[in-house]
Amino acid sequence: MSGEVRFHLDESVPLPAVIAGALRRAGVDVTTTAEAGLRMQPDWAQWAYARQSGRVLVTCDADFLRAHDRDDDHPGIVFYEQRARGVGYVIEWLLLIHSVLSPEEMRGKVQFI
Repeated sequence: MSGEVRFHLDESVPLPAVIAGALRRAGVDVTTTAEAGLRMQPDWAQWAYARQSGRVLVTCDADFLRAHDRDDDHPGIVFYEQRARGVGYVIEWLLLIHSVLSPEEMRGKVQFI
């Protein structure tokens, strides 16, 4: 797997269209739950989509931390607590991750922001 980190914003991420729009303007490949046709689907469907499409899962849902504990064969997770982080902060961190880490460096890892 080479190239750039690609993201998937799961349903727990507030204002996904705002975050995705900012990332896209910066040239980042990102999908949202709605765009992937996964609204109201269970966590395992988000997890499967991210894994199959090779996208780092961006989430506020701690269930994915437990999924990582069971199986660390995934493209990566960016986790943050929704109440603790504003949209601008999340965008800045995702842009930083995209600019400094490769897909190989994110693979099987959880990045807390």
